Parts: sequence; structure tokens; C-alpha cells
Amino acid sequence: MELARALCGTGAAPGGFDPNRLALAAKALRTKRLHAAARAWPSLSRRLGKEFGPQFAIYASGTPVPPTPRQDIMNFARFLGERRKLPADFLRGAHEGKLRARLFLIWGRARAMLARASGSH
Repeated sequence: MELARALCGTGAAPGGFDPNRLALAAKALRTKRLHAAARAWPSLSRRLGKEFGPQFAIYASGTPVPPTPRQDIMNFARFLGERRKLPADFLRGAHEGKLRARLFLIWGRARAMLARASGSH
């Protein structure tokens, strides 16, 4: 379990393991996850541009790896929507079938939650 935590970047290297090598392996796994998510929804990563990497890193640091990259990117879109970081013009320009429909659902839920939280309806 200690090794898994170290590879996820949430724990120290267990005894007998080189901390520097584990840090490199953890970084490689984070990069692999980022690229897999970007490939699952390329227009979102393109639209976010330079913000994709930093925003995904924030999301991923507190989120376990889901079973598929597609689920990961959808969870990331929800994360962005909940924080009002998902560009509104991206919503108008999304042309990716079921992902688009699901994104609108996520965005609507996030907007409703924010409205309830602020007391406006």
C-alpha cells in the first residue's frame, strides 16, 4: 500500500525504494493519465490550451483514477463546471455527440448547485 501511495504522489517512498526513482515513476504516471484524458476529448484539451495541464493536475491530485480515460475526462469536465472554469463558448461549440449531451447535463447540474448555494433560483 505504501508503494501505491508513493506512485500516486500521496505518500513517502517505502523502505528499500529509491525516492527519486519513485518520484520519476509517479510523474510518468501523472503524465500518462493527462495524455489519455486529452486523447479522450481532444477539443476540450485544445480549448483549454495552456490551462489544461495545470487544471487537470489540480483535479487529478484529489481524484482517484477511474476505470477509463473517457470517464476521467468527463469527471474533469464536471470538476471544471462546478468551479466555473469550463468556457461557456466551448459549450456552444462542442460537437462531440453523446459527450456534448452529457456535458450539458453536467453543466446544468453544476449551475443549479451554484444557484442553490447562492440562494438564487
